[in-house]
Amino acid sequence: MDHEYQTNIMSYSNGYDDTITTMAMSHSSELYKPSLTTLIFDVDDTMYDVGTGFTAHRNGYGATSFMVEKLGFESLEKAQVIRDKYFEIYHSTAKALTVMEREGVIPPGAPKFETEDLADWWATQLNFTLLNSQSEDTSICGKSWRYVH
Repeated sequence: MDHEYQTNIMSYSNGYDDTITTMAMSHSSELYKPSLTTLIFDVDDTMYDVGTGFTAHRNGYGATSFMVEKLGFESLEKAQVIRDKYFEIYHSTAKALTVMEREGVIPPGAPKFETEDLADWWATQLNFTLLNSQSEDTSICGKSWRYVH
């Protein structure tokens, strides 16, 4: 007997760098609710020590190099000034760049800003070895974890 399952995936942005995804599966007319076993929260400077310098690296060179290389800003220094101005208001590089684009601050002729492009840039350009400057084993909520890159 074949059973047809329908999956609905809904994603929405919380206005910052995060996208929240929920999924519901239905079988016939009943809603299947999978048991929740794990929640992962990415809260900056909580999973790693701010003293590693990673946050400053991401918010400095990581953001401004993207702005210069991908969006055509004139220099790292000018990009940093503009990024910091918008970051102070929106607390998110992705949100700041989205608003910059809407307000015409991104240089003319630049490709459309996509958050996925920023995420890809960070994944390939950031210096994740900075996170290794902390102790290799860390305890969070009584559980031990190890950063692996």
